[in-house]
Amino acid sequence: MGRRHPRSSALPEALIKSSTVKVSNRANPLDEYLTMSEAAQELKVNYHTLREWVVIKKMIPFFRLGNSPKGDVRILRSHLREFAEGKTSTSPAEAGKSPS
Repeated sequence: MGRRHPRSSALPEALIKSSTVKVSNRANPLDEYLTMSEAAQELKVNYHTLREWVVIKKMIPFFRLGNSPKGDVRILRSHLREFAEGKTSTSPAEAGKSPS
């Protein structure tokens, strides 16, 4: 008899939370979800600066994992590029929505 992992339903979310596993966008498989740390490194800015731009000022679209208002944040690489190129204008209603 094989043992079942007691939290097998949480496995996909655990993989998404890991920065070592790259998860692509279903609509565009070449687009990756980045952690806040990865996104800050790409933009060459401090983590806390990026957090302010994303979470507080809602300047870059993002997704939260889980239903908690304090869930882990992920940013699509394409959204990060658009922001860096000055093309992003996110309304607060759009930012923070979970991907469908």
